[in-house]
Amino acid sequence: MLGIRLTIDKISDWDHAGTDPHGALVDLERADAGSDVTWVIGYITPGDAATKALEELGAADPLGHHLVVRGWAEKPETQALAAILPDLEPPQRAEVVAAHHRHKQTVVLLHELAATLGAESSIPVASVALVLGIHRLMSQGLTPTNLLGNTVATIAMAKWEGALDEARLHRELDTGN
Repeated sequence: MLGIRLTIDKISDWDHAGTDPHGALVDLERADAGSDVTWVIGYITPGDAATKALEELGAADPLGHHLVVRGWAEKPETQALAAILPDLEPPQRAEVVAAHHRHKQTVVLLHELAATLGAESSIPVASVALVLGIHRLMSQGLTPTNLLGNTVATIAMAKWEGALDEARLHRELDTGN
């Protein structure tokens, strides 16, 4: 069985303003050399519009140690989804929006992590059919990925909002509860 364990070494603020992930990547590299960790991950504020272009949602250098993920643009993303799903009832729409949010953020994070490992950043159109065909099998791995992504995002947002009790977080992580 193959497994991966990601450990958050520390959470810290860094000096960056704006929504451009590529500019943020330069700022993140300047703020933390990442010499003693595998990855330094930076989250930045969302843009003003919904986007599907991965290069607008995150950035990482091939074989680098740094990556940036842009936050979820709540209002524009929700409006864009509502436009293509007009017949859904509000509870169904909320479920679709929540799932889209989790999956999109997870895909961006995984895409940028893959870039740091040297993966090709463009996906051939023919491979989309292959991905759709094995989605049911792949969904087995989405749950732990979603859990990890949600956990990291929750901790980052709590830190950002000043609501993180770091002593309690470390106690809980140390006890494994």
